[in-house]
Amino acid sequence: MKFTSKILTLLAVSTAYSLTIPNNNIYKRADFDISTLTIFKECDAAIEKECSLSNEINKENIESTCATYNSDKCKKLMADGVSSIPACSSLGKELSGLKDELIKLQKTTFGILCTKDEKGNLCPFAEYELNNPNFINFNIKETDDTKTKTEEEKAKEEEATVSAINETCKSKICTDTLVEGYSTLTKYEKELESKLNIKMKREFKLDKSLNDEQNLQKLFEYLKSEECTAQATESNQTESNQTSNASTMKFRSAIIVSLSLLLYVLFK
Repeated sequence: MKFTSKILTLLAVSTAYSLTIPNNNIYKRADFDISTLTIFKECDAAIEKECSLSNEINKENIESTCATYNSDKCKKLMADGVSSIPACSSLGKELSGLKDELIKLQKTTFGILCTKDEKGNLCPFAEYELNNPNFINFNIKETDDTKTKTEEEKAKEEEATVSAINETCKSKICTDTLVEGYSTLTKYEKELESKLNIKMKREFKLDKSLNDEQNLQKLFEYLKSEECTAQATESNQTESNQTSNASTMKFRSAIIVSLSLLLYVLFK
C-alpha cells in the first residue's frame, strides 16, 4: 500500500538526512563517518531481524503484517525502543533517541492500520486505505501533474471517504483509535521537527478552496462529537446501510481529506 510505503520511506529518509545537514543539532556533517554508517546499518539489520514489518501493506499481507506487529518481539521493541537491541547500543544518546521516535511513529502507523472493531473486523479507515492506495499524495520529488484524477474519480473517492468516516463512527474502538492516532502523530511531529531541526519538502494536492488546518481541526472535533460517538453500535446490534444524516454531511469537506490529513501532520 502506497501510503505505508511512503511514510516509512520518509521516516528513513528523515533519519539519514538528519545526519548530513550542516549545523544539525544531532551531528554535523564533519562528525558523520563510515563507522557511524556501519553502526546504523548493523542496528537497522538487528531491528529488522527482531521485528520485520513489511513496507508494503495490501489485502494479501495485511493479516500477516499485523500478526507480526502484534507479536511479543515487536511489542517489546515498541515498548523498550532500541535499548533492547544490543547492536544499537553504540549509537549514542542522541541517535538512539531519534531511532526511538521513529519507532514510535511506526508503532502509531501500524496501530492505526491493524486495529479491529468490536466484531473483529479491520476498522473502516484501514479498509479504505487498502481499497484506495492512491488517495494520499505526498512526495519529496515534484508531483507528476499528468496523473491528475478525473472528476469522476474524485467523486468516487469522496464518496468512499465519507462512507469510511461514517462507518468509523459506528465503532467506539475505531473512533477512539483515529482520535488517539491524530493526537499522537501531532505530538511526534513536533518532537521530530525539533530534534531534526529541518522541514522536509512535500507535495500534497487538495482542493484549493479548502483550508487544511481548519479541515483537520473540524475532523478532529467531529470524531469527538456526540454526532459521531452516538453512532457507535452495541455488539449485538445488526449493521445497517442508512444514508448519512445532515449533521454528518455538514462535515463533508473535512471528511474528504480526513485520512490523508491524519498522516499529513507529520510533514507539515
